[in-house]
Parts: sequence; structure tokens; C-alpha cells
Amino acid sequence: MAQQIKYTRIEDGVGKQKPISTTVLGVTGSLVLIATVTCLSFGFLGFAIGMRIPAQAEAGPAWLSPPGRQSTTFEYQKVFTLGGSNETREQWHALFPTGGGFVKHPTVSPDMASLAVYHQLHCLNHIRESYWAAVYGTVTSDHQHAGSHVRHCIDYLRQSLLCHADANLEMPNKDEGGVTGFGFERQCRNIAQLKAWAEEWRVVEDFQGF
Repeated sequence: MAQQIKYTRIEDGVGKQKPISTTVLGVTGSLVLIATVTCLSFGFLGFAIGMRIPAQAEAGPAWLSPPGRQSTTFEYQKVFTLGGSNETREQWHALFPTGGGFVKHPTVSPDMASLAVYHQLHCLNHIRESYWAAVYGTVTSDHQHAGSHVRHCIDYLRQSLLCHADANLEMPNKDEGGVTGFGFERQCRNIAQLKAWAEEWRVVEDFQGF
């Protein structure tokens, strides 16, 4: 015969407890009060620390605080898209700080490092140069025009874009029938401050790699 499981009814009297004394109730109440006060104290402490961290971050350099607080409006600048022009080369060169963005800083970077934005600009400029070299039929086999370098730059920029995940909202341009990204305000880092910081902590006086 299969064993039957039977649940005991509370009113059967099984497990009845004796009345709890007022002394026990008093001690229990005191412990609950102490625990409550302790939890509230730690809660307020955590809240205070949490409020203090953003305040400390806001006190730092504006360029170091993502996504940035600089109001900027993108405008199409054709000069950066052309090839074979001295003006274009000069404009691209002017984007880079003295030293090419390689820095050493006692706390931020004790060892030499490159600020990523200048590596990214280097890659974008290299893709531009390679595009026009292909258009003009002047592609060479050296590293600056090698396919592997272009492929490196394409995937590096892809991952950089995903890393930063720019969440500025871009409104459609009714005249163009799509989103151009130009002509409206967005929030950015202050690139002028970043460039000045890079020059202050540069490793070399001049860098020709870009």
C-alpha cells in the first residue's frame, strides 16, 4: 500500500507554544530597534558616499567626464574629405596636439600611452588617404597604404564607436530625406581642453607618425 502523507491541522494542538513573556518581548523589541537604527545608519552612509562620488567626478577636468558637457553643433566641412590638397593635410595635422597625443602623467598614466581619440583620428585620416590613393591610382605597397592597415583601422573604429555608444539624438533632415547628423546641438567632450592637456603631458616635442 502506498504511503499516505498527512498534514497536521494547526487546530489539532500540535506545535502549540507557551505564551511569550513580556521580558522576552521587551528584549526582542530592543534588538529589532537596534537593528533598524543600524541599517538606517548604513543606508544614510551609503547614500552620502554615493552622492559624494559624482561631486568628486564633476570637480575633475571636463574632458575626462563622459559623455561630456560641451555643447557642439556639427557642420559639414568639406576640406576634411578631400585628397591631394595641402590645405586638407594641414587641417588634419592641426587636429593633433604637439607630440601626437602620446603622454605620460604621474597618476593617470605613469607609462607612455596614447589618447585614443588621436589614434582614431589617425585611422580615419588613413582611410581617407587610402580612398583617394585608390581613386587616383597611386596605391603603394608600403605600410601606410597596405590593405592590412586599412582593415585594422576599419575594425578599430568599429569597436571604438561601439565602446563610446554616442547617445546624442540626431533629427532627420527633411530636405535631405534622412539623417545627416549636422545642424543641431549635441553634448561632447571639450576637445580643446583635451588637446591642451595632451600637449602639457606630451612625451615628445614632435611626432611625425600621423
